[in-house]
Amino acid sequence: MHVADALKSDPDFAGLMIRCREKSALQIALVVIRPFPPRAHPQVSISAGQMNVRFETSVIPPGSLLSLPNEAEVLARGPWQSATQLNVEIESAGEKIRGIVSLENLSNAIAYLQANCTAQ
Repeated sequence: MHVADALKSDPDFAGLMIRCREKSALQIALVVIRPFPPRAHPQVSISAGQMNVRFETSVIPPGSLLSLPNEAEVLARGPWQSATQLNVEIESAGEKIRGIVSLENLSNAIAYLQANCTAQ
């Protein structure tokens, strides 16, 4: 878990979570304080350095995790590792939540998870 920069993020944004998924894959998710409805699909814009991407997310019950699609794992294993932070904007039902997450030690975190995910 990489927590949000509290001074530069909205109070409803908690951070970025990376966790194990089946077949040695990683799940990349955003953590929010105020839960989203189960059937919501918030749009997320993420910028890291010069790269900007937009994703449709899925809400993971009870609603405080927003799962990014598989393309986010590719970014976390590649381009995000050379960036210093992620700038995140979550949009749903006309409301926006903005946040900034430091990516310090991202490569170490992914290596640790990868070693432990395959051990399961």
